[in-house]
Amino acid sequence: MKEPPRINPELIIEISALKQKIKELEHSESERKRASEVLRESEERFRLIADYTYDWESWVGPDGKLIWVNPGVLHLTGYSVADCCAMTEFPLPIIDEADRERVAGEFAKAGQGTSWRNFEFRIRCKDGSLKWGAVSYQSVYGASGNKRGYRLSVRDITDRREIESGLEIARKELEATKISEEEAREYA
Repeated sequence: MKEPPRINPELIIEISALKQKIKELEHSESERKRASEVLRESEERFRLIADYTYDWESWVGPDGKLIWVNPGVLHLTGYSVADCCAMTEFPLPIIDEADRERVAGEFAKAGQGTSWRNFEFRIRCKDGSLKWGAVSYQSVYGASGNKRGYRLSVRDITDRREIESGLEIARKELEATKISEEEAREYA
């Protein structure tokens, strides 16, 4: 008669340790999947906010190079995100030549940490037309406090500027039609 195999106590300990390691790996994989899903949802929320913002939004790095621009730039300028990413010295090529130097100075200040609201300038669109934009900008910082560049938020103020221009023309025409008090007495 055969003797039953003997169980090696070391083998039992090793099998038990392997079972524990498998449980830990399964838990770790579950945690990784959960973290991956949270990250995916966070990225989707960011994209929904960033890509569906009506205005032109940009992030410029500490080196002055474009890191990110949203699709709102296309609506305002006619330039796609890819067009903007391919530009050297973005966004200066989009700025009307008459305002380019002034805007470059403002963006240099932005790179040094200054913030500003509603700085107005002219935009030369891809089709050659001219629009007015108002930019607000501020520095952005990482979680550890390190400077990550600055954000630009540009909105279209073309309609407002056209109305203001029309009002100014009307005011001048009204002034030109006014007669002096002395002239009025002569007609009385």
